[in-house]
Amino acid sequence: GTWTCATPRPETLGEVSVRVSAGGQELDNGRLKFEYVLDSMVTSVVPSSGSISGGFTVTVHGEGFVATGTSVCVFSGTWSVGRVVSANEVECVVPRVANPQEVKVGVSSNGVDTSTGTTTFLYRSMA
Repeated sequence: GTWTCATPRPETLGEVSVRVSAGGQELDNGRLKFEYVLDSMVTSVVPSSGSISGGFTVTVHGEGFVATGTSVCVFSGTWSVGRVVSANEVECVVPRVANPQEVKVGVSSNGVDTSTGTTTFLYRSMA
């Protein structure tokens, strides 16, 4: 089954052990780990605009990006493939949209939490 737990506010950043028990019995043998990291932030997208057809790569700049198996880019709620190049740079495949629009861009290293910031990408009509 799946368990959902709230994490306490950390005293420091880094990896901590997690213990799971039910009815007084330990279920995980102390092998589970959780890592506290700084919140990531997007500061720019290059290029900052492109075609509504998507499918091309943009470079997202910012800070606090963490390379994980679930790193993704988020274009106003639409998730796309992301590859963390460094703590300050992620390459993102721009998803297709139906109409020209401006969307907020974020990055998620865990598939749940999304970076902060107000950086946007402008989708333009195909010429």
